[in-house]
Amino acid sequence: MTQTFKAIFDGAVFRPATPVKFPAQTEVKITAQSTKKKKTAPYSSLRFAAALKLKGPKDFSENLDEYLYHGKSIK
Repeated sequence: MTQTFKAIFDGAVFRPATPVKFPAQTEVKITAQSTKKKKTAPYSSLRFAAALKLKGPKDFSENLDEYLYHGKSIK
């Protein structure tokens, strides 16, 4: 008989997360695969922007509208 079920490893034994239909004391062969994804560092748009090493005028954030809509030249 074959069953697929989720289990939790408590450090010593595997505990089924759902009921299984094997009789008690049944010897089984287990193939385990972790279902948790690796934790990765959160994506940082600020770190990405800093890595671009963009250059622009020092007053860009203060005069954004002037640069974007009124044609003030970026030096």
